[in-house]
Amino acid sequence: MVDIAKAGWLYRQTSFLKNWKKNWFSLSVDGYLRCFESPDDMIAKKTILLPNDAIAITSGADVDAKAPTHSSQSNLIKIVMRQDNWVLCADNIDEMLAWQITLEQARVSRRPQFRPNNPNIPAYLNDVLVNNPNNGYPIYYRGNYTGRYPSRIVHTPQGPITVVYIEDPYYRYSNSCGNAAMGFLAGTALASTFMFPFWFPLFWF
Repeated sequence: MVDIAKAGWLYRQTSFLKNWKKNWFSLSVDGYLRCFESPDDMIAKKTILLPNDAIAITSGADVDAKAPTHSSQSNLIKIVMRQDNWVLCADNIDEMLAWQITLEQARVSRRPQFRPNNPNIPAYLNDVLVNNPNNGYPIYYRGNYTGRYPSRIVHTPQGPITVVYIEDPYYRYSNSCGNAAMGFLAGTALASTFMFPFWFPLFWF
């Protein structure tokens, strides 16, 4: 039996008519994201392997789609792929962020990480990592955050950004490896700052 990293209901925008349909999504630890009609179905309607197929995961105001009438732009997630895109919508902003983190971690799980030697971490990034209010996972969010997790405005050379510290739905760091985790986060943060457009998430796994 395949271990599941995360599962739940999401709305999916259809490719042609751009309608919204509620589906059950299941993400396995080996990186397969499957879309079902319901949790009881055995055969998926659609399947993608995130490490192979996905280029980026974007969310909220960075998604070029119109949200369902019952929801808002802040709940949108977009899986950017080479030949197709999946546009999804969660029930609320915190659930969207939890899915975004889990999808991003699965997307990069088989890829070599950018780890600079002795990186000179900018002061604002170091502050994001060190002053962590709940030992959560810091993620960049563009827009007004209205969820339940701690957040704050961080001033960067590109302008102010919102950083949300959410509980990691995929895994958590133990106290014994906290320093190693901090160094890894710093390296990936530095990479995202200089190698990707500003609208990408602040940290990459």
